[in-house]
Amino acid sequence: ASDRVRQMHEAQQNPKHEDAGKVMRDEEGGAVPPPAEGSAPAAPAAGQPANAPEAGGLKGLGARPGARPGEAGRARADTIAAARADTTGAKVDTLRAKKRDPLLPIRKLVRFLGSVEPISANINIDHRSSYDRIYDRADLWYQLGFSEHSNAPSATDSIADNSPLRATNAVSIDLRSAVGLTANIGVEIKGRFNMGEDDFNGKRSKNTSSVWPTLTLNWKGMEKYRLLSRYMQQSNLVVGFERRNSVTLSGEENAYALSPTWNLEWKNTLSTDLGATYSKKTHVLNNQELWDLTWGVNLGLKYNIQGSKGFGIPLPLLNKRKLSFSSVLTTALNLSYSRASTQIDPASAVISVSPNVSYRFSNNVTGGVGVDYKRTSGGRLGQVHQSIDVRVDAEFKF
Repeated sequence: ASDRVRQMHEAQQNPKHEDAGKVMRDEEGGAVPPPAEGSAPAAPAAGQPANAPEAGGLKGLGARPGARPGEAGRARADTIAAARADTTGAKVDTLRAKKRDPLLPIRKLVRFLGSVEPISANINIDHRSSYDRIYDRADLWYQLGFSEHSNAPSATDSIADNSPLRATNAVSIDLRSAVGLTANIGVEIKGRFNMGEDDFNGKRSKNTSSVWPTLTLNWKGMEKYRLLSRYMQQSNLVVGFERRNSVTLSGEENAYALSPTWNLEWKNTLSTDLGATYSKKTHVLNNQELWDLTWGVNLGLKYNIQGSKGFGIPLPLLNKRKLSFSSVLTTALNLSYSRASTQIDPASAVISVSPNVSYRFSNNVTGGVGVDYKRTSGGRLGQVHQSIDVRVDAEFKF
């Protein structure tokens, strides 16, 4: 013990070693002498990481003074978790603020109304009257259309009972509007309503008819999509729908038709027209329904081959000059299939194939060759009819 006290006293008196005044304690609490010069640094104590930062460094700012090993890491984790919680809470509050916007439905309604075109209307009133035969010039008001009485004797009545043989009154209303759903999609809406009254030889009848709605959907710009932009140059899709209704003395008739058409222009100058039609008409007569059903598809292909050539004239002073011309070869193929049936007749099918080739050598020389093949089968008689038409034409202009 006296030797250790003497060594400590000498260390305090010796200013050459910076760690002379530092006393290290072992695990049991005893003093441990500092390492000698040139020796390896002492190993870290048990439970302390090897790369523990020194006190006062930048890495130790997150740790509390006098904290135990590992408390600094836990402090950093708590700080990061708190920051994440604050950020998540801010996002949730922002979304709630957006959902609570009371003017959002009004803004969407105003935006939709701004894309609607004004409704255009056309009203037509028609009044007609006719006589079988009159023996004198009709009155001026009748000639101008302001009166239905001619004030002239006719073959069927007298002046005292001067009434037309037939008189009709009709009122028609046409409506039209359009809606722009997006920058490339628009819908056109049309409607027509007719109301009429017919008085023929004392018998009156009323009839009404309507074409409502007539919808036309136009979708452009499909070639801008990622999957289609590699192959398409231009695209236009048109879908039409129409519904008809009429009520006359013979009964009530309803009909509707659907006709989509897709026009495509490919980057290899090929044009494609793909279309389909579907229509059905029903007629109710004496509580019995009669119907006609027709549907079909068609495909049209068109390809243009253009080229320009030139040849020299084998004459002196002209052999260096070339005579150029332009020519266009157009090939087309139309394929169609349709099928029609009624409630009493079996279905009949029609197949049509039409290849065509036209050639334009110049503006003065044109020509073409075409073949039309048509096959009809089924129907009431169940027969098969085939026809082939071949045409060749040439035109020369001088």
